[in-house]
This record gives sequence, structure tokens and C-alpha cells, in this order.
Amino acid sequence: EVEVFNGVTVGVDQIPEDPVEFERRLLLSLQDWREKGRRGIWIRIPIQASVVIPTAVKHGFSFHHTQPAYLMMTNWLADTMNKLPTYTTHYIGCGGVVINDRKEILLITEKETPSLWKIPGGMLDPGEELG
Repeated sequence: EVEVFNGVTVGVDQIPEDPVEFERRLLLSLQDWREKGRRGIWIRIPIQASVVIPTAVKHGFSFHHTQPAYLMMTNWLADTMNKLPTYTTHYIGCGGVVINDRKEILLITEKETPSLWKIPGGMLDPGEELG
């Protein structure tokens, strides 16, 4: 499933419990994702397949968050700063509505999602200050 960061989310039903098969599929997938210019990869590893976690780490994945039934791991493939959001605790952001004399609202798109229109605004990066 391709998502907003031009990445891929791999679901629990796609994770084999055999580490050898997992590594084979992962290597093929990483090659395909790099060729397609994918950036952020999310893998949700169910607890019954936890034996594959060291293989994912070996190939550049790191822990993102965990829930009772799974571990979410990520890998930023791009040569740019990792833009995957950290696990949600809170976000600080702002937006602004601009309306002209003809009652038209200003909307923008972002480079990563040119077909998605939104009001201008953004979120602070972790550690970034407001002022």
C-alpha cells in the first residue's frame, strides 16, 4: 500500500514467520522500492512472527512503536532527512484560512502529494521551537 510519504506500508498478513523466507522477500522488496523511488517503509510485524525482527534490523529497519500484538518498524530509503512522523504523543501545528474579495479560499498542494489540496500550514518538527 503506497502512502503519503511515497512509501509503503507492509501489513501483518504479508509477513512470513520463517526468517529465511522473510529475508528473501524483504531483499526483493527493498530493491523494488528503491527502483520505484519509495522513501518511507513501514513494516508491521505481528508477535507470532517476531523471529524476523533481527533480519529487519540487519537491513536498516528500526523500531517505531509497539502495541500488544505487533511491532512497527520503519526504514527511510531516501538520501534526504527522514520525514516519517515519530510515534504520536502530540503534534503542534498551525494553519491559516485566506479568503479574497471574491470569497475564494487559498488552497495549496505539497510536492509529495500534488493531488491533495489543503489550507496553508504545517507542523513543527520534533525539537523545533515556535519562535
